[in-house]
Amino acid sequence: NQDHYQILAEGYRIKAIDPYHIRDLDIEKIDEQKRGLVLNEALKILQIDKANAVANWLVGNMMIIKGNYLGALTYADIVIKHQPELSVGYIMKADALRELGRYAEASRFYRIAIDRGTAPDIKTLYRNLFVVYNTLGEYKKAYKLYFQVANPLSINTGYKDIYELSLSAAATGRVKDAIVFLKIAALKVPPQDLEYRKKIDDMLSYLSSK
Repeated sequence: NQDHYQILAEGYRIKAIDPYHIRDLDIEKIDEQKRGLVLNEALKILQIDKANAVANWLVGNMMIIKGNYLGALTYADIVIKHQPELSVGYIMKADALRELGRYAEASRFYRIAIDRGTAPDIKTLYRNLFVVYNTLGEYKKAYKLYFQVANPLSINTGYKDIYELSLSAAATGRVKDAIVFLKIAALKVPPQDLEYRKKIDDMLSYLSSK
């Protein structure tokens, strides 16, 4: 809880980590120097409190950034053990398993994370599971999943997501749907995004010739 984190911060001179907004910290976006300070302070917390779920979450995600995916699994398991009701530990474990090429296991933990309903970024979580399903050749599952976060009829769905959805539709044999989605995406592409304009036009031409 917050009082616990405040005691850690004051008692062990934790300065780089904000005890009230630890989970809001975007590790990938902070610079290397700040990342090093955060890692050192998280490790300092773990010297005193090995079961601290938030510190384990921080260190585990640092491991993923550094490419130490096996190491990250250890920290993910501790987070899951002490906070099984939250999504974050399962997401970390799934991310590490995906990077290790253990896609079937990754899909299982992504599904658990979704079922927990506490993911801070549900759209990214769905995208990652979508990629895993496609890698496993489970195209129908991928399409059904992605449609939930990339409804082409929603005003809030961007053209890049609709383009990805069209590819997923085509992979399941829904060519007519894929063509419709591409036409919707084409209406949303800004004039300056020439790359996606070409991608959409090329795919429309290819599918229309089928």
